[in-house]
Amino acid sequence: MSSPNLGITHVAASQDQKEVVVNEAIDKLDQAIAGTLAVAIAPPAPATLDPRLAFSFTLTGTLTSGATVTVKPVVRVFVVANATAQAIVLSTGVAQSKTVAIAAGGLAMAYCDGTNILMVQELR
Repeated sequence: MSSPNLGITHVAASQDQKEVVVNEAIDKLDQAIAGTLAVAIAPPAPATLDPRLAFSFTLTGTLTSGATVTVKPVVRVFVVANATAQAIVLSTGVAQSKTVAIAAGGLAMAYCDGTNILMVQELR
């Protein structure tokens, strides 16, 4: 079994080397609260972002036009830095949902309510 929101593995009652599972859980929790992940964007392959995995994300890649990144629809505040030369749209992929566009070189704090992506604050 694992935790419902972050997917952190629970320690089993009869498990050997419990410290391994606990240490992995602490590392996942640390990453989810304060970690940064790079997400490479290479169209036409779809790019996805799971806000449960880190607090901030850096979108990278060489783009010739704008791209859409699909955000896993979970309730979470997160920060996205667009390190590409094109605008990026964050979307949950849910029909009729709100999206957020981040300009090339932009930095924004966003909020996913489980369906929509909302801009909390444009940071640059």
